[in-house]
Amino acid sequence: MNPKGGHPEIAADLVALATLPYFNNQHAVASYHTAISHAQTAMPVYADNWVLSTASKMMDRAQFVPNHTEFGSYNKILFNGLQAVETGRMTAAEAVEFIADELDMQFGDKVEIIDTATN
Repeated sequence: MNPKGGHPEIAADLVALATLPYFNNQHAVASYHTAISHAQTAMPVYADNWVLSTASKMMDRAQFVPNHTEFGSYNKILFNGLQAVETGRMTAAEAVEFIADELDMQFGDKVEIIDTATN
């Protein structure tokens, strides 16, 4: 939804309708996209498609990738921190600090960093 749009209620209703199992299956079967809900996988039009029904077994391990223009930059920062730990260039604590600093520097108030560690 576009926060600058003039009709947020209509946009929310449209998203809710488009993601109903019936309508999303029309898209999934026509474009070979996996289901977005388990309810879809039981519907005959989806279950009878051997490719989609077989691929749907992977849904429990699938991850959602946010549809945001800056997600790539965010993800790169996380990856660089994890890679630094894996290669021994940083400790886990150093990587957490690096990631927090990089996110703050690049995104400022667009991202909220919450310290949940207990001392």
